[in-house]
Amino acid sequence: METTATKVHGIRVGDVSGQRWFKPPPLALDLRIGDVVPEWLPGLGLPFRNEKGEPVPYLARLEREGRHLGPGECVGDALRDFDEVTLHPRINAG
Repeated sequence: METTATKVHGIRVGDVSGQRWFKPPPLALDLRIGDVVPEWLPGLGLPFRNEKGEPVPYLARLEREGRHLGPGECVGDALRDFDEVTLHPRINAG
């Protein structure tokens, strides 16, 4: 049986509009942010691909710290129980 110390619980993930929220299951501490963000997209109804069929990269903003999480950061280093994370597509100015 796993203890609560091996996972982060109660995370709330929202879209950039603030109108859709999703509560994913508890997250293992050793997962990378870049691996969990794609798993959150269906819960928010966000697209994996744009109209050209290209992958849509998303950034995850940790509301508690007011910063974007790096894809290589570990869940256990970045997130705490009951944190809120906002996802938004990465926009490349052109």
